[in-house]
Amino acid sequence: MNTAAELPPRIEVRHVFDLAWPVALSMLSFTVMTVVDTLYVGRLGTAPLGGLGLATTLTFVSYSFGRGVLTGAKVLIAQASGAGADDKARAVAWQALWMAGIFAAVVVLIAPVARPLFGLMGADGAMVEHADAYFLVRVAGVPFVFAMLALDSWFHGRGDTKTPMRATLIANAINIVLDPLLIFGWGPFPELGVSGAALATVIGFAMGATYQVWSAVPELRGVAPRIHWPILRETWRMGLPIGVRNGLEMGSFLVVASVLAMAGAAHLAAHVVVVRICSVSFLPGFAIGEAVAVLAGQAVGAERRHQAREACMAGVRLTLVLMLFWAAVFLLIPGPLVSSFGVEADVFEIACDLLFVAALFQIFDAVVINTNGALNGAGDVRFTMWSTILCAWVIKLPIAFWLALAWDWGALGAWTGFTFELIVLSCILSWRVKGDRWLSHTSNLVGP
Repeated sequence: MNTAAELPPRIEVRHVFDLAWPVALSMLSFTVMTVVDTLYVGRLGTAPLGGLGLATTLTFVSYSFGRGVLTGAKVLIAQASGAGADDKARAVAWQALWMAGIFAAVVVLIAPVARPLFGLMGADGAMVEHADAYFLVRVAGVPFVFAMLALDSWFHGRGDTKTPMRATLIANAINIVLDPLLIFGWGPFPELGVSGAALATVIGFAMGATYQVWSAVPELRGVAPRIHWPILRETWRMGLPIGVRNGLEMGSFLVVASVLAMAGAAHLAAHVVVVRICSVSFLPGFAIGEAVAVLAGQAVGAERRHQAREACMAGVRLTLVLMLFWAAVFLLIPGPLVSSFGVEADVFEIACDLLFVAALFQIFDAVVINTNGALNGAGDVRFTMWSTILCAWVIKLPIAFWLALAWDWGALGAWTGFTFELIVLSCILSWRVKGDRWLSHTSNLVGP
């Protein structure tokens, strides 16, 4: 584990890679769960595929606030671990688990209003039916998801990225096996359609969460599993801006999905397919950003603040190599990538166009991911919150709405909005990292 004594004299690409690759594999495995759902559901038709896209988007939106707050717990655990304050790190982990239970309960409460939300998002009758069927089942797995997120904060903050990786691999393997059985009703299993895809995912999460709890409890012994109000307040203070940012950012993504639903089922389905394809490239990039956040937090906690900037620059270099490779793949073979989803001809044509846009904006995304990770790890969470919200709601959404509907560009217009958002955000976050103010946000937990 990367405690203060184990930070290298200089953080280089290899140090970021060592911490990032299990996170990348974990994120890819998590994404594969949704990709596999998409591959199978796509064979049920455009309406089920569009419904799946709306439902998964709403699912991620419902998780986003709580996930962001729990990321704040990871920042505190990383800073406390860098300072050698192990008992404080354990206490934060217990607070994260308490908060995870509260967030899960809140998400379950929104299930009854999901169906009208899908209608407000512009979906037609058949698409609403499929979206609602998927979402209602996925909500049953919310407690398992939040338990995994809380324990991810503990393991990642301490520098153990392999245990969460194994938990996600378990969840993914179960989902892959159960998906065709429950969607199509193979053998003795009932034919559940999109509900079957959701049920397979829920069972997978339940098994992954069980493994993580089994792995974490021995490490958390020695600190009482009770609510510790000062630590809970500090966890909330650090995590709230990240949660607000995540919630509003995902909310903007949900608005884009609703705009595409109004543009037509083919545009929404193409958007869903290309998001799944791009997840193969940008989620490993996010994993590198997670590693940068942990290293930056540990460096700040160890009072070696200059190493937070070293971690950021190493992460940018590593992510750029990854993103440039995938940009070339998207430009050279868009057809085979899209056709693997078995989509109809109009969806195929739109999705191929979107991959060309994706090849461009990934370059800017490499900068955003790592500067954002470094700033969060150092505790400069309010700056990342305001800059992200500004770019999502003032730049991306107006451009996406205008080009997608007013100019009749559909999904291509929406993805042009994504590109402008990332260009501006990369400039803002790079400017912040070049200064020193972001390195003065150490948590109150660090110290005696």
